[in-house]
Amino acid sequence: MLTGLVLIISFVACSPKLMINGRVLDADTHQPIKGAAVAIRWIADTPGQERGITATFASYQALSDDKGVFQLPEYPKKRYILGVYKHGYICWSSQDIFLNDQDAAVTGEYRKRKNHYFGDGMKVELEPFKPQGFVRDLHAGFTVMVAGESLDAQDGPFHQAIESEYRLWRESLRKDFIEKFGQKRVSDNRQSSE
Repeated sequence: MLTGLVLIISFVACSPKLMINGRVLDADTHQPIKGAAVAIRWIADTPGQERGITATFASYQALSDDKGVFQLPEYPKKRYILGVYKHGYICWSSQDIFLNDQDAAVTGEYRKRKNHYFGDGMKVELEPFKPQGFVRDLHAGFTVMVAGESLDAQDGPFHQAIESEYRLWRESLRKDFIEKFGQKRVSDNRQSSE
């Protein structure tokens, strides 16, 4: 009986206060984007927590509908990291803005997003990916970083949506490794791990 009461109190204390509606739009045309993957992770405030290490309070993933609308639970006064991805668009993060710059990719020093509103009626505008202007490998790395920050699980719609970006990022890392250390070293590492 006491255990059941504790579980109910814990569930009520951790449950979101309300659901909010947001909308994903094309930044150029302002038309709704259907099937955009949205992931959010709320950060737990842990006393004595090491700097740079974050614990998850709660997480959630969703897809936008044919009007570009998605729903997320809201935990008032909790810090969060929100990511939005749709193939053919630049991945969006509530923390950072993608820079098509190799130095930014190497250092992880992206421009910080400011004045992002999180709440009912929020809008996320995705910039179309222009192949002639953007480096795919850099964008793939940024997308994987956003997924790492905004996901708490390796499944769900966001993780599925970025699979091609993840594969491209891994291939890019492999090529960089070969350039730096040579093909023989890669073969040696594979044989020793088998």
